Amino acid sequence: MTAHPTIAPASKYLDSSCLPLANQRPLVSFCLFAYNQEEFIRAAVEGALAQDYAPLEIILSDDCSTDRTFEIMQEMAATYHGGHRIILNRNERNLGLAAHINRVAALAQGAWLVAAAGDDISMRERVSRLMAAALQNPDAYGLLSAWDVIDESGKKMRVGQNNLAEKNLACLNAVSMEVCLKVRGAVAAWRKELYTWFAPLRPDLWREDVVLGFRALIGGSILVLPEVLVQYRSHNKSISAGNVSGKQEFWAQVRDQEERNAHWAGMLHVCCCQIRDDLNALDPRLEKGSLDERKAWKQAVLAQLWTSGCQSEWWRMSWRRRLQNLLRAMFGNKYERKMSLWMLVRCCGLAVFVAYRTIGHYCKQCFRVRKTVGSANVLPNT
Repeated sequence: MTAHPTIAPASKYLDSSCLPLANQRPLVSFCLFAYNQEEFIRAAVEGALAQDYAPLEIILSDDCSTDRTFEIMQEMAATYHGGHRIILNRNERNLGLAAHINRVAALAQGAWLVAAAGDDISMRERVSRLMAAALQNPDAYGLLSAWDVIDESGKKMRVGQNNLAEKNLACLNAVSMEVCLKVRGAVAAWRKELYTWFAPLRPDLWREDVVLGFRALIGGSILVLPEVLVQYRSHNKSISAGNVSGKQEFWAQVRDQEERNAHWAGMLHVCCCQIRDDLNALDPRLEKGSLDERKAWKQAVLAQLWTSGCQSEWWRMSWRRRLQNLLRAMFGNKYERKMSLWMLVRCCGLAVFVAYRTIGHYCKQCFRVRKTVGSANVLPNT
């Protein structure tokens, strides 16, 4: 193992021709998670069955769908005559994402678990490319790739690229979760140890990639492959604003954004709870970081835990509790002081809060226009 957790590009490991013979390769579990995705599941299963890596077990798991998702998976598994081992699983009741992952991880026998969603499509060479990178870098605990974003009809919209390759961390940046929040689970592969060396994922967790990314950095490194190996499907969701107008419409939009922020903070809060538990029960086989580094990680996680918890519960707090938290933020440590402005604005009256949001939005727009005009006025050297 290296001295510190890292995220590194893996472009030099992309040649799958360096893979050893099939009987010398590690078993890999391709885990396809599905729930009420009958419209897209057929393409997802076809991508799984078409993988050119061996030995490979394919776990087709349905979280008690109410449509024909599992029936389609059954039909396709029954007509498959290839060399991969197929495991069909249907949960007796809907478990939710985290518990579903725990269930599949317990079924998987592979040294690596490649994750796939029931509405995405994996390229034929996805597993072989990932394993070529893993075998060339035994310190890797996580693997990421680029992806194509497609719409509901399968039309390509844009290319999604991980921008983590430039990161080289002396210790985990758990304060902002800057790194872990950029990990996209739909294009990831994780070593089995990340499930067996730690406690099961919390049932209320729905950003498992944040936690698994943190665990991977604790264990070793994350490799980033620039090659597109997944077609990630983006669903169009219509948002109804209701029959409001004027100031009510504007405030409804502001309030909606604040509710989204609270929802996101709640997600981060659950992730911090899971990471805190992981650090408290860190397996002795993981020797990453000195005692001082681990202490700093825990302090950073606890600070982020308070911050995210406050942001997610803000609109349900009493005014007395809001003022108490504001005083704590203003006179607390450096992490808590970062929250003081955020909380101070929201402690103000409604008119001040809306004015703050309006002025901030206007200034951003003016800055963008000025920057665009300034760029247009710059003439190239001749």
